Amino acid sequence: MIPALSRAPKLLNRKPYEYQATDFVGLWCWFAVEGVLVIGVSFVALFGFLTFSLFGAAWGTLLTASLVLPFMWGVSRWSLLPWFRRLSLERSN
Repeated sequence: MIPALSRAPKLLNRKPYEYQATDFVGLWCWFAVEGVLVIGVSFVALFGFLTFSLFGAAWGTLLTASLVLPFMWGVSRWSLLPWFRRLSLERSN
C-alpha cells in the first residue's frame, strides 16, 4: 500500500498544529506524479487509437510501442516516487 494512504487516518486525526511541512510536500509530490501518469496514459491511449485507425494494427502497434516504452522508462527512472518513499521511511523512524 502507498505510505501516504496508510497514514491517512493518522493524518486526519491530528490537530491543526500537529501537521508538519513534510506531510504536505509528500502529498503534493504524490499528486503531481499521479497527474503526470494520468495525462501520459491518456495521451498514449489517444495516440494508440489514432495510429491504429490511420495505419492499421501492425503499424499502430509499432508506433504506439515506440511511444509507450520510452515514456514508461522515463517515468520509472525520474519519477518522484523513490524520493517520496524515502521521505515516508524517514518520517516513520
